[in-house]
Amino acid sequence: MKNLKMQNIIEIKDAVYKYDEDSEEVLHSVNLNIKKGEFLCILGHNGCGKSTLAKLINGLYQPTEGTVLVQGMDTKDENKIIEIRSKAGMVFQNPDNQMVATIVEEDVAFGPENLSVPQQELRARVDNALKAVNMFDFKNSAPHRLSGGQKQRIAIAGILAMEPEIIIMDESTSMLDPKGRREVLETVHRLNKEKGITIVFITHFMEETVDADRIVVMGDGVIKMEGTPREIFAREEEINQLTLEVPPVTKMAQQLNERGMDIKRNILTFEELFNSLCQLV
Repeated sequence: MKNLKMQNIIEIKDAVYKYDEDSEEVLHSVNLNIKKGEFLCILGHNGCGKSTLAKLINGLYQPTEGTVLVQGMDTKDENKIIEIRSKAGMVFQNPDNQMVATIVEEDVAFGPENLSVPQQELRARVDNALKAVNMFDFKNSAPHRLSGGQKQRIAIAGILAMEPEIIIMDESTSMLDPKGRREVLETVHRLNKEKGITIVFITHFMEETVDADRIVVMGDGVIKMEGTPREIFAREEEINQLTLEVPPVTKMAQQLNERGMDIKRNILTFEELFNSLCQLV
């Protein structure tokens, strides 16, 4: 796990959210701090409140009660909302819904153009963003001709061109095939490590979380569990009670442990499992 700076880039304090005055609460007094440079995964079944929490961070929703601060800026402050969204970019579930142009480089330029970035700087930002997601060679392509994983990487490039401090991935791999999911996951991990961008990665694929700095597990609008991947997946019974399952390799290690083999229950990767098995020979 990387050494994270102590500075909180996001602070969520007693956040409550309701869609309207007469509806039930979707989030119930949520408290969460996210460190600058952290790779945080938020897990939970459908309807648990994780996507609502993402929209609170981006300022698409404002908390009914409580406070959400992004780099010290209150998302309830209408004068700060444009700056907040430029600093906390969001990549959504369906990449097709994020495409606004017929050429890749024009699509990536859309966000910074709306921020009135000067033309010469805009050109550099678009090129650098496409290079960062390994899509520069496709800058003159039509987005509709790309694969799902490539489209999602273009969506990430569009956010990068706005030079955000934070990228929020809201179930951004859920509609992709395994290859596309792997491409997107590798991209955001590289951006986190090389550029120090804070990643808030929301998913229901447990195996996508094993390299995170921290996992938050949500259920019924509250945070149920919080810790490193190794700490979280060692608590299989609690995970199962939240209608989730530990990653397949962790499940396999736990089953072998239950059958009397001297293998740790919190193994996260096949390499770890292989090495543990070799030590038994």
